[in-house]
Amino acid sequence: MGTWRGHQGTRKRALDEIDDGGRQLWPFLLIWVLASYVLLPRLNRLLTGIYLPSYFIGRTRTSDGLLGDPVNLAVIGTPERLRASMLA
Repeated sequence: MGTWRGHQGTRKRALDEIDDGGRQLWPFLLIWVLASYVLLPRLNRLLTGIYLPSYFIGRTRTSDGLLGDPVNLAVIGTPERLRASMLA
């Protein structure tokens, strides 16, 4: 039973450290906003320019120039009709 009380004291100290009245919330939100809306889009644009050629197809681009969603294309028909339509 003595060890259980020790765990309760440790848990209480940990919860007291976490629940600091919201002081850690504002720095966390500031870091999150900067990372999400400033740093990561710039890093994405930089790495996209380095690793993907300008003629890369298969992905859309957003108005900011970042890569967007992949483009999927589905075709219905027989292989013969597909070949004929592509050669036409």
